Amino acid sequence: MKYSRWWNAFSLPNVVDVIAFMGLGRMGVPMVERLVAAGREMTVWNRTPRGVAGAVTAAGPAEAVAGAEVVVTTRRERRVEALNPATVPATNGFYSHATRAGGLLFVSGQVALDDDGELVGPDDMAAQSERVMVLLGRILADQGCTFEDVTHVRTFVTDLSRLREYGVVRNRYFPKDPPASTTVEVSRLFIPGALLEVEATASLPS
Repeated sequence: MKYSRWWNAFSLPNVVDVIAFMGLGRMGVPMVERLVAAGREMTVWNRTPRGVAGAVTAAGPAEAVAGAEVVVTTRRERRVEALNPATVPATNGFYSHATRAGGLLFVSGQVALDDDGELVGPDDMAAQSERVMVLLGRILADQGCTFEDVTHVRTFVTDLSRLREYGVVRNRYFPKDPPASTTVEVSRLFIPGALLEVEATASLPS
């Protein structure tokens, strides 16, 4: 049994007559139709049940490939885009500042780092909160979003008794109709001296 990616499906030798097509995707149906028209014996299987005229629809992958001389698979397009805007301090390479998928922007937790990666405002919750919001704003703006597009905010603080100091700053960025929110107290954050970390989800402009 030979496996082939979809871009080789039409260069198969003429002696191949029995073909299994795994995963139809956006282009799969017309490809199968062309192979059927060329006289190939086609069996198809798709995760979401879907048939093609002239082809046998298999109940599962094992049934689809049984007896096939060649199995053609479709390549799934990457649906998640990683983002690292130049307007914020670079990450350590183990994560991205944000990702976009399905019409949403997911922003990683931001801490109060200056443009050189140094902590802003040691033991100053207001100063750190302001810097975090600036960084969030820059990442949002990079994708055409504003704070009005934010649907959810998750905040991690090392001392809940200082939450009001953070709230005063945050309320300036969300003056009305605040987003859904979660706040958690943690023992420490990954940057020594950081008092809070804030992540956000936003709706991307259509």
